[in-house]
Amino acid sequence: MKTELVLKNDIREIPRLEEFVSQTGTQEGVPPEGIDMLILALEEAVTNVINYAYGDGEGEITLTAERQGDALVFEIKDRGEAFDPTQVGEPDVTLPAEERQLGGLGLFLIRKIMDGVHYRRIQDTNILTLTKQIE
Repeated sequence: MKTELVLKNDIREIPRLEEFVSQTGTQEGVPPEGIDMLILALEEAVTNVINYAYGDGEGEITLTAERQGDALVFEIKDRGEAFDPTQVGEPDVTLPAEERQLGGLGLFLIRKIMDGVHYRRIQDTNILTLTKQIE
């Protein structure tokens, strides 16, 4: 069954996101440490949308979650500026923090946590699909 949460592009919406992911993970039998990792990945992705997709304007972010076989599939949709996070290179995490370029660490975490990260833009909508194997 697909569930959906609609958020405003406002950082104060993050607790609602966390609750949604936690409930979804619990319903699907994900262990608590797995739920924490899912929350981290989804929080990073949605925070990027909140901070960058709409500039200073208002907008919505739609998050859906669905079990597909042995995976949980989360889809994040927004109508902000086109941005393909899969095209961002990985940061050099071997460098000391003060020598690294800014940005990209959140996307690095998302890639490490999730088993699949896919982007597409359909008409004026960004769609980021994050997949996590759960069995």
